[in-house]
Amino acid sequence: MVEAGRPISDPRMLAVRCLVTAARQRLLVPEAMARFAYQLDARDLAFAHEIVYGTFRFLPGLEQVLRQFCPKPKFPPEVHWLLLASLYELGFMRSADYATIDQANRNIRKLGFPRLKGLVNAVLRNAQRAGDDLWRERDQASWLLPRWLEKLLVKQHGPERVATWIKRWSERGLLSYWHQGGELPGDDAVLSGDDVVSPVLPHCRRREGAVPEAWLEQGVYIQNESSQLIAHVAVGLSPAKAIDLCSAPGGKACYLAAFSPETELTACDLDEYRLGLIRQNQRRLNLNFPLIVGDATQMNCTGEFDLVMLDAPCSGIGILGRHPEIKRHKEKPADAAMFDVQAALMKAAWQYVKPGGHVLYSVCSLDQNEIPALPEDAHIANDRLKELIPAGAPVVWQENGLLIEPDVAFDGFQAVLLQKP
Repeated sequence: MVEAGRPISDPRMLAVRCLVTAARQRLLVPEAMARFAYQLDARDLAFAHEIVYGTFRFLPGLEQVLRQFCPKPKFPPEVHWLLLASLYELGFMRSADYATIDQANRNIRKLGFPRLKGLVNAVLRNAQRAGDDLWRERDQASWLLPRWLEKLLVKQHGPERVATWIKRWSERGLLSYWHQGGELPGDDAVLSGDDVVSPVLPHCRRREGAVPEAWLEQGVYIQNESSQLIAHVAVGLSPAKAIDLCSAPGGKACYLAAFSPETELTACDLDEYRLGLIRQNQRRLNLNFPLIVGDATQMNCTGEFDLVMLDAPCSGIGILGRHPEIKRHKEKPADAAMFDVQAALMKAAWQYVKPGGHVLYSVCSLDQNEIPALPEDAHIANDRLKELIPAGAPVVWQENGLLIEPDVAFDGFQAVLLQKP
């Protein structure tokens, strides 16, 4: 639901409103941004997005800086996020310092806290006077990761690997998408000046900025390359009959339907609203496969499918390169309740697959605990998986499947391919 009131015309104000809403309601940035009406040109909208994503990306470090100048920061959320967003501007963006501070002083009044203008001005002036020393360690783990998450990753993957990921997470990633046809309708060439063909996946293109909105009605689907890679494996298995459990918003199912049209595909999700997102994508991409609303663990389809795809509910910590707000929404690792859900879904998926068929389990998480115990009679089909993974994919092979390392175009994922005897 879009908030009532006059459309927002100041990108900094939109950024603060988005930060407050995303944090308060634990939303992803696009979901939070959709709550507001705004009148901004493309440049100002990109400016607002940069403030939001950058503030979330370096949130642990920005909180440290704020505590230097305000040791006990107890004030309304709007003021808190205004200060953090302004500190991000001062330390990371090319905005003129005077413009950042002046607009923060204006916006504190517009937000309804004129008495705190002196506090806001003092914090930002002190940060400005501190100079470059304040920002020297901004590529360190303490600037990018909550302590609990750093400890978890280092324990499981080692400090050197995590250091590489931290460097990646300090930079803005590329956006990836695919298109069913060759040329995009209305374009003279397959690629625009901002686009490059993925060197890894056959249908994928990359770009730095947002996809033109008109392209979305012309068969373009925005999907990270790790998610595309899992779907590419599904296509390579050439299943005659497949089901995608926990499917919404339907990226992998749509990829399989688009590039393996001979597969008899069904998609399932527990949430009726999220299933509606798949319907929207089906209409937009001109794809047609049946959808089922229901609990994926309670379906009556034992032994029916050549392939069961299961992108299980997870902590989501693998996508923090594209969605750094995830760090703000999580306060600890996945717990027993999450592990129980993942295990129950794995058990159900194993029941639904035919003898000789495959279960393709994945999570957009780097926590190794989120790969549940495998069925006793399952064959871990790493050899088959290796045949299907394209050269150049940032993959680390594990005893149970693979780890996709986060890089400029790939989220952190884990996947395992099982074959039923």
